[in-house]
Amino acid sequence: MRKLLINILTLVLISFGSFLLSCQKAAIKTAPIAALSFITNITATSVSTGGEITASGGATVTDRGFCWNITQNPMISDSKTSNGSGNDSFSSSIIGLMLSVTYHLKSYGTIIIGTGYIGESRWT
Repeated sequence: MRKLLINILTLVLISFGSFLLSCQKAAIKTAPIAALSFITNITATSVSTGGEITASGGATVTDRGFCWNITQNPMISDSKTSNGSGNDSFSSSIIGLMLSVTYHLKSYGTIIIGTGYIGESRWT
């Protein structure tokens, strides 16, 4: 009888935990906004950049950084930095760039429901 009671209690706790997680996912409706703050120290093969998480729908950002490509609309599947987690500002130095190439850059933030990007900058 005691074993049955423990099994039932375990099942109730697991169900309640699953319910809470599903409520949290439902409450978050949009991906975060990661605003590109600056591009500085542009050299022939590197650039310094900064960004800031300006909105996250109440969720903690689990990954943030910058993505770039030589084509428009870069995404995290292209080249990227990963600047940790958190809902605040971040910066990075991007090195190993090619000479005389136009690059497109975006900042990004990732939460449980997806990745958000905002704006796009480019430089040569």
